[in-house]
Amino acid sequence: MKLVPQEVELTTVGPFSWIADSTEAPPRIFAAPESRECGVYLFTVPTVKGNLIYWAGQTSQAFRSRLQTHSREFLAGTYNILDIPDLLEGKRNVRWKGLWWRKNSPNRYEEYLRCAGEVAPLTLKQLQTTCIYLIPNEKNRRFLARLEAAIVHNLYANPEVGLILDQGYSLSPRWENEEPIQVLLTGPEFRGLPGSFMV
Repeated sequence: MKLVPQEVELTTVGPFSWIADSTEAPPRIFAAPESRECGVYLFTVPTVKGNLIYWAGQTSQAFRSRLQTHSREFLAGTYNILDIPDLLEGKRNVRWKGLWWRKNSPNRYEEYLRCAGEVAPLTLKQLQTTCIYLIPNEKNRRFLARLEAAIVHNLYANPEVGLILDQGYSLSPRWENEEPIQVLLTGPEFRGLPGSFMV
């Protein structure tokens, strides 16, 4: 029997800044009321062609709690650090290969300690440039995992933006025994992400 998709309308809110480095910057994420909700979050940069997503994640805890963890991991050298001028032009150029992404990362801590002085300003620049968008939703771990997977797969499938995201996400898309859900996404638009997609 063919399953008829349910339909859910979700609204993206933002942008928010990670570090408000000027009075013209978007509101700080940690001070935003929406940061107390849960859902899917997007790290983006503004480009001439529109908002470019370089990271997508989901959390069933408050956004602010998850982003506090991300902040610590960025500062610890765990994550990839990208060249921001290149990213603003829609190009991926990794300046620091994060410890998270290598099987031999325990052997690289000395390397990170030796070059942390060079990596830290690049990390700060990335966080200052990042515009964070939120897709708040109720605390439903399974739906949030499906939504994150659908967003990442849509971005991977787009040749213009698919190589911007890190590869190797641990995703949990819809299982065969789950009813499909049609998501209508309202709010700001993003390169490579349709306004309507299946979850």
